Amino acid sequence: MSATEPPAPASLAQYCAKTAAQSPVLKPEERAALSRLAGLDHQVIHERNRVALARLIDPLEAVSARWGNALTDSARNMLLMEVGRRSRAYWAWDEQIWTVFVASVTGEIRHRRRAHLVAWGYLFGGHRRLHHRVGMPKLRPLADFVFGHGAVDPALEQVCTLLERWETSPKSQPELVRSSVLDALLSAGSPHLKDVTLELLQDLVADHPASSARRRGFFKMSRVLAANGFIPEPLTGSHQQRGTRPETVASVPLEWLEMVRWRKFSTNEPGTIRTKFPLLLVAGRWAAERHPEATSPQAWTRDIAAEYIADAVIAVRGQWAGHNRNRTGWGEPLSASGKAGRVDTIRSFFCDLIEWEWITPRFDPRRVLALPLSVRAGRDPDPRIIDDAAWAKLMAAGLTLASDDLRAYGTPRAKAAGWHANYYPIEMIRALVGVWLFGGLRMDEIRRLELECVRWDQATDPDNGETYRVCLLHIPANKTTAAFSKPVDPIVGELIDAWKDVRPAQPDITDRKTGQRRQHLFCYRAQLIGSAYLNDKLIAILCAKAGIPESDSRGALTSHRARATIATELLNAKYPCLWLTCSNGSDTSTHPAPATTPRSSSGRCQRLTRRPTTSPGTCAPSRSSSTVNPSSRALPPAASSRGSTTTWVRATALTTSSPNAPTGWPAPAARSTSPKPQAAASS
Repeated sequence: MSATEPPAPASLAQYCAKTAAQSPVLKPEERAALSRLAGLDHQVIHERNRVALARLIDPLEAVSARWGNALTDSARNMLLMEVGRRSRAYWAWDEQIWTVFVASVTGEIRHRRRAHLVAWGYLFGGHRRLHHRVGMPKLRPLADFVFGHGAVDPALEQVCTLLERWETSPKSQPELVRSSVLDALLSAGSPHLKDVTLELLQDLVADHPASSARRRGFFKMSRVLAANGFIPEPLTGSHQQRGTRPETVASVPLEWLEMVRWRKFSTNEPGTIRTKFPLLLVAGRWAAERHPEATSPQAWTRDIAAEYIADAVIAVRGQWAGHNRNRTGWGEPLSASGKAGRVDTIRSFFCDLIEWEWITPRFDPRRVLALPLSVRAGRDPDPRIIDDAAWAKLMAAGLTLASDDLRAYGTPRAKAAGWHANYYPIEMIRALVGVWLFGGLRMDEIRRLELECVRWDQATDPDNGETYRVCLLHIPANKTTAAFSKPVDPIVGELIDAWKDVRPAQPDITDRKTGQRRQHLFCYRAQLIGSAYLNDKLIAILCAKAGIPESDSRGALTSHRARATIATELLNAKYPCLWLTCSNGSDTSTHPAPATTPRSSSGRCQRLTRRPTTSPGTCAPSRSSSTVNPSSRALPPAASSRGSTTTWVRATALTTSSPNAPTGWPAPAARSTSPKPQAAASS
């Protein structure tokens, strides 16, 4: 290869590295030639100067021979004159020198040469973030200079094609996503997506403010990379906030922190670990204050453990909390659940340390660190059910929800022009509302529903022998049970099927509990529906449409209160049933029975077992004759779909309302002459 022959793309990196290995000190003849060149105002370099500057010129012309740009010679001369001023070869400049030099290139004509200068700094100096330091808005010419013309086209096409298929802001792809992809590829030093790492994306996000369009493009790009397996997970808006703040652990003894590495080995749910960790820090601060000689779990004796339990029972909020920006309610006594949290956490902590042989046991934590009965007695479930009138209005509002009821999504300028659009399709929102109103699920279970979560079955009406469809909803594994199926109102299945008909293709997303990659029902724009969307946005919209306040005497209306309301309706039906959890064979529920059921010695309510199939109460629910709304049909409350025949339990309709409520809904079904209705707990 001749001195100015362009190197092949595969050997370009080696060629630039060989050039950069030369001495940066200028020779006397090079200094003289550069001084003569500084007085010229044309682009042609005479042969005399070219021979003297061959060590500086040949590498520039070799890598730019494929660029085919008329401005290359002018940019080359600008760089050579800067070399003469600095008396140092350009390949030895650091990023700061390159940034100052490129930023000094002003004027419209001279500004067009910045891509050439940045490309040379990238290739010979290895400064992959130089384009960001100098604020280059258009990166496609630079990418073609560095990687070769069209080398980044496959990566751009792959990202934009998937995002368009997922309906992820297709109108913003040209200026937003493409620039972000080019930025990431240039920073990675490769035209291939597989070479972009999660750590690199996190660094790029940190370089841009939260309102930056380039930053939003990195988030969209990360979803494509995660879907293709190039990175383990897409970016999240709070990834930079993960981990423990230094000021949080500053007041905790080092000996205690050493043992709190327990959280790295614990088999608890990540959310459970996040809840227990600050409570363990509370115990460490308590030990440092009350027993400085016992700041390690190994030094705790029976007396110290008993003293901690006594102090936890009378503690107030904020006591031994350390640095905490949230000081709401500080100084108030801990609730029974708050006391139980501190006691149960320290007990499980010591049990794990002893079982793992990290410490030598000096007492039995199951006995010494047990929760006092006086505290345990105050932990009876207190579900916050919604009254019948408000619940009926919410159901009426949910079943008549339209696009115009949702808040418009878009810029203020677009809204002012009359443009109205929703972030999520209305079919998806209707399905979400249907599952919330009729499913009795936790918010986490709703978000993790599988795409094929509905199965249709048939049942026979015991009164007239007619058959009718039954909708079975498959519930994913949750915090108390494995995956199971249960019957819900058929309108839930109809709304879900309507959403599936228009749902765009979405990538597989890893289920946080099972670790399996699968399709999720409420997935749009390559991400799950927001965990706070139902509570913060949708319920407020439904309350406004129904004409009811967003809170009542029991507090704000939340997603979980619907679960408690549905469970209570079924528990107080003519034939009570526990519908929130199902199992196989001898199914039992984890939710408490009415107060008339005797309690066990542990203080928990005895579990109710479903009636046998020969009992009059285990027939399929009869269909309601009401034609006001499909939701007024009686709901089959419980079913088992694993290893046993499906069993139905009769229940009253859930859409009861006050006779005076102006909703057009049917009046409450007549209740049996049973004891005072009980509220069902919904964990």
